[in-house]
Amino acid sequence: MPYNKKGIFKIMKSFTLIFAVFIGYLLADISVPISNLPQNAQNFIKNNFDANIIHIKQSDDNFEILLSDGHQIELSLSGEWEEIRRYIGIETKALPENITLIIKNNFPNMKILKIKKEWEIYNLQLENKIKIYIDENGKIIGQTTDY
Repeated sequence: MPYNKKGIFKIMKSFTLIFAVFIGYLLADISVPISNLPQNAQNFIKNNFDANIIHIKQSDDNFEILLSDGHQIELSLSGEWEEIRRYIGIETKALPENITLIIKNNFPNMKILKIKKEWEIYNLQLENKIKIYIDENGKIIGQTTDY
């Protein structure tokens, strides 16, 4: 029984397109308005950064926020900050005071490019490629060089 090659090709092409769109939908992050951020997240940004929100992207487990001054902030869905980064140094007023003091005392004039909060540990990346691990009490518990 003969078959139509063009017809089969069209069906396969349509199936591939539908499959690609479906996968893209599953993997895509969604841009959301500021009103979708929890109030504590809005307050955190307003109180600690002198910049406007340019873009908010929401995924299954967090928000990624881009500010007009280059700060990139990751927040949990409940609005707690998880990571802050900026390639010219982050604003330290967003950090706990004991963490800021450790950096000022032990690494004067060194900019923090990234800080990640995991459980009760702060993981900081300094501009000189040094990574510092500080507990929530303000004690340095580890240090590595990332070259």
